[in-house]
Amino acid sequence: MRWAAVALVGLVCACAAATPHAGVPSTSPIAAVTPSPGASAVSTVIPFSSPGFKCRLPITLFSGAARSGAFIDFPSGSVTPDPASAEVNAIPQPGRELIDKTHHGLYYDKAYARWLPVYRNAVAPDGAHYAYTDRDISPGANAAASIALHVVDVKTGIGRTGYVGPWDLRFVVVDYASEGIYLRDSGSVGVDFVDPVKDEMQHAVDLGDYEGSAGNGYFWQGVTNPDDPNAISSNELDKVNRVDSSRVVWFYRPRSNVRFLAQDPQGHPIVVISPDFQPSEFLYLHSPGVSREILRPGNGGPAISDPIADSHGVWFGAQDGIYLYTELGGLRQVSRQAGLPANGCL
Repeated sequence: MRWAAVALVGLVCACAAATPHAGVPSTSPIAAVTPSPGASAVSTVIPFSSPGFKCRLPITLFSGAARSGAFIDFPSGSVTPDPASAEVNAIPQPGRELIDKTHHGLYYDKAYARWLPVYRNAVAPDGAHYAYTDRDISPGANAAASIALHVVDVKTGIGRTGYVGPWDLRFVVVDYASEGIYLRDSGSVGVDFVDPVKDEMQHAVDLGDYEGSAGNGYFWQGVTNPDDPNAISSNELDKVNRVDSSRVVWFYRPRSNVRFLAQDPQGHPIVVISPDFQPSEFLYLHSPGVSREILRPGNGGPAISDPIADSHGVWFGAQDGIYLYTELGGLRQVSRQAGLPANGCL
């Protein structure tokens, strides 16, 4: 793979129109801010209670297409916009098109105390780098240009650029794991792997879908179980050893779409299930074959999304507030501030 040094320039103007003066805490939700498209439905059944611990949760706020960062202080629930989030470098550079447009949230990099313009899956585990893909949109670019993978140093803001495929492919970063960067092309089955140190690219998964790193040389893979004759997508989640391809089935449900979302510090996955492609159900997979319900579809609950797990539990965002799931306490609303978690609670 060929790399060239580039400097990322530009600013994201992510200030909400009705946001209070930057840096001033508020005990009430910032009314003009709404989360990413698709989050809706006010909870009528989930209890509200402040966490019984002290921490500071970074969140992404939305006002139309603009994004900004803020912190919720627990247990008080005060919301403090962070003016530093308006200084996030914009991606891509002028004249280039960002390939993955589905991740709307910012990420707060605890290691460097900086807001980043990508979702958490595109950030290295140590917080030192993040990655994204784009392509040239100048006239005639599709005839000769390639998809570019950018790996950016968080401390300096300087990036390296490598070329990973023809212009008409749509490689996106699905995970920046400790061993390297996983890329998926929307038009193919499987996932490719890039070693950013050796500048090498190889095919990582031949069958099914890579859905995230499980750590220590393992990954989560979506599989279409052959015992389900009516399956039209991945209805099983396996934990796979990347070295020898051995696998353990963690979850299987016929006539369902199973998608890995995140895992907790102990390596337990959080998944979203669409039974018969109906409204989604969220599950916590305690061990292979053992699941615990986070939220059942159709019970009047909130449209939670974008979970991030830490030692406190699993944080979710929604239009009506922030939610926390724990094994002992279940799911509860802990803030009425709309937004998405941008890291665990610090």
